[in-house]
Parts: sequence; structure tokens; C-alpha cells
Amino acid sequence: MIFAAQSVSFAQAKRVVIIKVDGLPPDTVERFVRTRDPNTGKSLLPWIERVFYDGGTRMASFYTRGLSLSAPS
Repeated sequence: MIFAAQSVSFAQAKRVVIIKVDGLPPDTVERFVRTRDPNTGKSLLPWIERVFYDGGTRMASFYTRGLSLSAPS
């Protein structure tokens, strides 16, 4: 029992975060992530770089099957 409780307490959540922006050219985010601020030396999108480029996975395109959660504007 103790072993099972300990293994559960150390479990980490696995999450999938997908950011889609309608009408945004595909290379725009890439360009802003790769462009460095001359004053700080950091990316113009430092958290996008940290979360999705350094510690995540990016896909050029993807397919989903199911209902969309978005609505027309």
C-alpha cells in the first residue's frame, strides 16, 4: 500500500496544448521566436520559445477528428 501511494504522489500530469490562430501565416510565430531583442538578447516571444520550442513538440500541420470547440466570429 505505501509503495502504491508513493508512486501516485510522484506522478506528473501530461498535457497537450494546441494554439491555433485563424489567418496567421505559418511562419509568423517562428519569425518572432527566432528574432532577438537587441537590448535583452531574448526572443521576442520568450515564453513561447521556452514552452513550445525548448521543452515541447511543434508540428507543421495536424489533423483532428471530432467537433471543433471554436465558433465563427
